[in-house]
Amino acid sequence: MKLRRFLALFLALALVLSIAPAALAVDPVAASASTIEVTLADANSTFGVAYILVTINNTSDEAIALTGAACTSKRALPATLSLPGGVASITINAGDTYQMLLSAGVGSGVTGSITETLEFTFFVDRVDPAVDGTYKKSASVTLNFGTSTPSSPDPNAPAGSAFRLSAYDANKKLVPTPSGDAGEKITIRLPLFCMEGVIESISVTPKLSTSLDEWPFAIEQMDYTYYYNGGSVTTNQIIELDYTLKLAKKVTAGVKKVDFIITYSKNAFTGGEALTQTVSVYVNVVKGYTEPTPSGETPPVSQPKLILEKYSLSADKIYAGEEFEVYFTLKNTSSVEAVKNIQISISDTLDTGKILPAKGGSNTIYIDRIESGGSYDVTYKMQSSSDIDPKAYKLGVAMAYEGAKNVTGYTASDTISVTILQKIRLKFDTPVFYDECYVGQTCAVYLAMYNMGRSSVYNCMIGIEGDGLQLEETFFGGTVAAGGTMSADFNIITNTPGQIEGFIVVTYEDSLGEQMQEKIPVSLFVMEMGGGEVIDPGFEIPGKEDPGIDVGGGVTPGMPLWAWIAIGVGVLGCGGAVLLVLKKRRNRHLEDV
Repeated sequence: MKLRRFLALFLALALVLSIAPAALAVDPVAASASTIEVTLADANSTFGVAYILVTINNTSDEAIALTGAACTSKRALPATLSLPGGVASITINAGDTYQMLLSAGVGSGVTGSITETLEFTFFVDRVDPAVDGTYKKSASVTLNFGTSTPSSPDPNAPAGSAFRLSAYDANKKLVPTPSGDAGEKITIRLPLFCMEGVIESISVTPKLSTSLDEWPFAIEQMDYTYYYNGGSVTTNQIIELDYTLKLAKKVTAGVKKVDFIITYSKNAFTGGEALTQTVSVYVNVVKGYTEPTPSGETPPVSQPKLILEKYSLSADKIYAGEEFEVYFTLKNTSSVEAVKNIQISISDTLDTGKILPAKGGSNTIYIDRIESGGSYDVTYKMQSSSDIDPKAYKLGVAMAYEGAKNVTGYTASDTISVTILQKIRLKFDTPVFYDECYVGQTCAVYLAMYNMGRSSVYNCMIGIEGDGLQLEETFFGGTVAAGGTMSADFNIITNTPGQIEGFIVVTYEDSLGEQMQEKIPVSLFVMEMGGGEVIDPGFEIPGKEDPGIDVGGGVTPGMPLWAWIAIGVGVLGCGGAVLLVLKKRRNRHLEDV
C-alpha cells in the first residue's frame, strides 16, 4: 500500500513539473512604435555644423533596424540626415540601448538657439513579409550655435586660445564625424582654425587613458605626438592634422569624447613661451562589444505588457486655447492572459500646467478588462492655455493594471507628441503715400505692420499688385517677434496713368515654415509728366493786354505787369512752403517709427 502511494505521489509531481514551464512561459513583446524610445541632446554644436547625440532604447523582444533620419521642421538642418559612417541601416538588438552622433552642415549665418524636430524610421524584418513592420518616432532638440561669426574669436574658447576646431576643412568641405565598429581602424581629422596672430611650432598630442570611454582605441605605440611642419600659421587659416587609429576590441557602442592637446608658440624663434590648449572630438562607435551570456544561464524574459499601439489627434493643426481630442489604442501583448483593473492617466510631461483636460473632463479613466491579444480605443478631450509657447509638447500616458490569472500588478508608460501653435494676428496701418505719383517715376510709400499674436512670423516680404505698379527694389523685413512692429518704407514705380486700384502684398511664414500672405488695398491717381490739356486758370494770363472793366463811365485801366509778377512769386512761395512742411512731417514720422 505504501509503495502504491509513493508511486502515485511521484507521478503527480512529475506531471506538475512537466506542465509548469509551459504555464509560466511568457509571450515575447513585439516591436512597435511604443517599444522604441528616442531622446536627443545637443553635443556642442558650433558655427556651420550641428552635432546631435541620439539615444535609442529598444524595449521589445525583437531586433529593429534604424533605416533613416530626417528633419521635419527644417529651420536650420537639411531635410535628410545621413547615418554615421554613411551606412544604410543600423541594427539594435532586443532590449538594447544604442547611442550615435549625427552631424549636419548649416548656413554660416545661423546663430542662436534653434529647436528642430527629427523623425527616425525603423524596420522590423519578420519571417513572414506580410507582418514586417515600419515604424516612425519623432523627437525634438534645441541646438545652440552661438552668436558670433566663424571668422571671429570663439567666445567659448579659453582666454588666449589660438585655435578652435572647425567643422570644415581648408577646401570648405564638411568634415564627417569619425565612426566605426569595435576592432576597426578609423581616421580622425582635426581641422584647426587659427583665430589670432602668427602661430609657430605647432604639435598635437592625444590625451591617452586606460578608460575606453575616454580613449576608445588600442594603444599600439609609445608616442602619438603629431608635429606640424608647414611653417607658421596666420589668422583665419585652417590646417589639418589626421590620425588613423584602431578602435579597441572591447569598446562599447556609443559616442566617445576624445581630447587632444595642442602645443604652440606665438614667437618661437624669439624665445616665445610654449602655450597649450585642448580641443575635443566625438567618435561614434556603431557596433561595440557586448558581454556574452554565461553558459547554463537563461536570459531574462520580459513580462507581457499593455502598450500604446497607435495614436492620432483630432486636427492637423492645434492652436493655443482650443480644445482638441487625443485618440489612442491600447493593446494587450499577451496571447494567454487577460489584464484587468486598468487605470490610464494622461498629463503634460513637463508639468507646466499649460495642457490640461478640457472643461468638465478628467485626466484618468478606468477600463475593467482587456482580453489576451485584444485592444481598447481611448479618447481624451484636452485643452491648452491661451498663453502657451508654440512648440512640440509630450503628453505622458501612464498605465497601471493587473494580470487576470496571477493578480500581479504591472505599470507601463508611453508618450504622445502634440505640437501647439499660436494663431497669427497681424494689424496694418493705412498705407501712406508721401509723393504725388507720375508715370515712370518713383513714389514713396510707408506701411506699418504690428504682430499682435504670441508667435513670431518669419521671412516677411513686401510686394505690390496693380495695373502698371512695381517695386523699385525688394523689401525684406525678416523676423517680426510677438508684440513687434515692421516699419516698411519703400518706393513703387507707376507706369500707367489714371486712377489705379491695387494691393500691397505682405508674405510671411509661420513657425512650421508654411507661407501665408495678407493683401492691403490701395487707391492712387497717377498723373502724366508734362503736356496734356491746358486748363483755364480763371484769370487773365500775365503778359497779355488787360482790356479793363467797363463800369458805365468808361473803361478802368488794366492791372499792371508788376502786380502779376508779385502774385506769381507769392504762389510759388506758398507752394514751396507746403512741400517743405510735408517733407518735415515725413522725416519726423520715419524717426518716430
